[in-house]
Amino acid sequence: MEETLRNLDLQVHVIESETATLEGGDVIFTGKEIFCGDSVQSNPEGIAILEETFPDYPVLPIFVEYPEFHLLGYIGYAAPGVVTVCENNWGVAGWDDICEKSNYTYRPVWIPDDFGNNCVHVNGSILFPSEKQKPR
Repeated sequence: MEETLRNLDLQVHVIESETATLEGGDVIFTGKEIFCGDSVQSNPEGIAILEETFPDYPVLPIFVEYPEFHLLGYIGYAAPGVVTVCENNWGVAGWDDICEKSNYTYRPVWIPDDFGNNCVHVNGSILFPSEKQKPR
């Protein structure tokens, strides 16, 4: 994978540590800062490497309580200044953590379950799957 990305002339950073863990589902980039789940999938050493790799952006560790295994299980990025938050205990705790740690103000969109976190923001548009695609 690394070679393929480098062949595309992309800047690639490789985590060289044998003990650091950083899972993509724990990382949310808002354009101003990075939320990173402190979870069973990403540990403090992995979060520190994320901070070192992107020093121009604050990295905010957001506690992810087990049995949830990554941040995107209950927090998502919908658009600039807008995050999706699941209406459950984990979502409320994560939202509180973001509000306490962030230097920016975000508007929450409260959603009934994590399926609503499956959205992508591109050039002012939001793409998300239909209700028919929701796993049963």
